[in-house]
Amino acid sequence: RIMFKQSSSDDIGDLRIEFSDSPRYKLGYCTDWIYFDTFPEEQDKIFTIVKTETTLFVICNEMLIISYQFSDSTENNCVSRWSEDAIIFLFRSSNAGTDTASDEYKAKPEEEEDNEEEENVEEEDHEEEENVEEDNEEEENYEDGDWIPSGEREEDIEFSFADHPLQIKTDSAIGSDDLIRIMFKQSSSDDIGDLRIEFSDSPRYKLGYCTDWIYFDTFPEEQDKTFTIVKTETTLFVICNEMLIISYQFSDSTENNCVSRWSE
Repeated sequence: RIMFKQSSSDDIGDLRIEFSDSPRYKLGYCTDWIYFDTFPEEQDKIFTIVKTETTLFVICNEMLIISYQFSDSTENNCVSRWSEDAIIFLFRSSNAGTDTASDEYKAKPEEEEDNEEEENVEEEDHEEEENVEEDNEEEENYEDGDWIPSGEREEDIEFSFADHPLQIKTDSAIGSDDLIRIMFKQSSSDDIGDLRIEFSDSPRYKLGYCTDWIYFDTFPEEQDKTFTIVKTETTLFVICNEMLIISYQFSDSTENNCVSRWSE
């Protein structure tokens, strides 16, 4: 049982998953208990939780088990609460139900301000910082959670799927032949592979070291699109405008290097 909050005193709602004979879940301010259509049978489970402004996705052991749109709720406060950004979470313990299942978690740590380090920087470094171009200064002022312009291509951007999903925005239209191409790396010189999404008349994707071009079975028609990319050790998930468009298990590939590279 996990509570999500905007602040220490302002909660968004909680997610409950009950391991009964027929597993079920409940979303605070949105639903009563809902039984899962499908649920992994393994005893050891890893839950990956992705929340957008409109939808909650929960992936368990590479299986999408929850895809709940807040607008589907008949409760008055569901959309207004769950559309907000959560910056705090906690494992609940109350009369309404105590979390007894969660053993370990991974979450993106809050970045600490480097005030002490800045005080120790040599004067020469300060002079260099004052001469940095305006574009670079703007990039440094972006806070965690802000949308940041994609900027220069072939520029390394620090990121970890272990901390959080990656989101990409585009207004490219189907039939424009525009291309999303993102290279993922372990280091500046050691790549994992790239993901390509082509906006052809029949949109398709390609996963480096794993697949040839694969046409999407389903793809959002809206021109404005937000892609949410989730990678685990075994599977790549891509959600576009609340629609799951890619669920690719690396072990399905016939290429020799797919599993070894994308499991990193």
